[in-house]
Amino acid sequence: YAAIAGDLPGRTCSGVRTRIERLRAQDERGGAPGELKKPWEGAEDQILRAGVAAGRGYAAIAGDLPGRTCSGVRTRIERLRAQDERGGAPGELKKPWEGAEDQILRAGVAAG
Repeated sequence: YAAIAGDLPGRTCSGVRTRIERLRAQDERGGAPGELKKPWEGAEDQILRAGVAAGRGYAAIAGDLPGRTCSGVRTRIERLRAQDERGGAPGELKKPWEGAEDQILRAGVAAG
């Protein structure tokens, strides 16, 4: 994983390993490329923050976000809170994986 991560600036060995595991699971399911999870958008983060501020539950907030699960909403809220505690800028979580990076991962795994 370290060799593959070296070809992907800004990616860690742990991140590469996790992404490879997810790509393998996707392949086993027969999913289409890029069918993992769509990245969170700023507008969705605003809905999450407003929902939390209003005291709404995760399921209620998820109902306002088509394609998002209660679990996904909870995880995103936790990550936003951690970001806020660190003083990070909005959108400063992790950059979404790109198709070109997935190709590098798959080639690296195939090469052994």
